[in-house]
Amino acid sequence: MIVERFESDEVGGLKIFLSKGYSLEVFPDTSEDDEYSEFWRLFNRKEDSLHFVVTGNGIENE
Repeated sequence: MIVERFESDEVGGLKIFLSKGYSLEVFPDTSEDDEYSEFWRLFNRKEDSLHFVVTGNGIENE
């Protein structure tokens, strides 16, 4: 499977669109919104690439 794109929403949900028409949709089961909460982190396998991070405070690229 190849990740083609992904989206997140304002409550920390994440939808990953995969090759061949598949998708994976997930949502957090907590409402923490402090600076240390992290719901999802997607890694790019390329060297020195940013991570896509969904936290209780929104979307970040690290």
